[in-house]
Amino acid sequence: MGQGTVGMEIVRQMQGPLHAIFVPVGGGGLIAGIAAYVKRVSPEVKVIGVEPSDANAMALSLHHGERVMLDKVGGFADGVAVKEVGEETFCLCRELVDGVVLVSRDAICASIKDMFEEKRSILEPAGALALAGAEAYCKYYGLKGKNIVAITSGANMNFDKLRVVTELANVGRKQEAVLATILAEKPGSFKQFCELVGPMNITEFKYRCSSDKAAVVLYRSRASGKKQVCMSYMEFDLIFDPVEEIVVEIMG
Repeated sequence: MGQGTVGMEIVRQMQGPLHAIFVPVGGGGLIAGIAAYVKRVSPEVKVIGVEPSDANAMALSLHHGERVMLDKVGGFADGVAVKEVGEETFCLCRELVDGVVLVSRDAICASIKDMFEEKRSILEPAGALALAGAEAYCKYYGLKGKNIVAITSGANMNFDKLRVVTELANVGRKQEAVLATILAEKPGSFKQFCELVGPMNITEFKYRCSSDKAAVVLYRSRASGKKQVCMSYMEFDLIFDPVEEIVVEIMG
């Protein structure tokens, strides 16, 4: 009953036609309650759930037509980290919900940063989930000039998680790339690495010795505008020959 009143408040407060409501999904109670009310009074309004890509129990359940139990779930957006959605809420969502959008952890972090810069409010990851989903949906469908609502619920944020958000927000906006290279522990390897990444704008650098034969270099590269960063991903065999090259596309 209480969750349905969220939908009632949204419909009553809207001054113009409403296109869609984006709702964070965990067990499914909030979106089921909202959809039950909204679809009765304004059936033309879309009710769209949003889940983390690593905690997508509702999306998989709707796809298969029955509740699905996940083997494991990502804990970053812990407010929606459930292995199985509720039985009754699934039945309502299967009948009333228009779809589910999946978003990455990086996209969630970018939405937390956007909200802070715009409103000086700090959302927890589950609270920023709907905002990230709404943005992804509008971008995918080229939606402009429509009224949409994203429900930003929850305040379960701590300083440890805020540090992770700070590190990943620019990755979510594709302003930075997080890269890794495995180097042979032998003379000349680091010089070769520096020559390889010399033109790149490195913003963070970490060197970790993983064994007496190899080390892992973790680093971030910032890009402005559209830029293609090419690098050798040096995964060495016993004689330490590079075996693969990857290209990271960065859209600013």
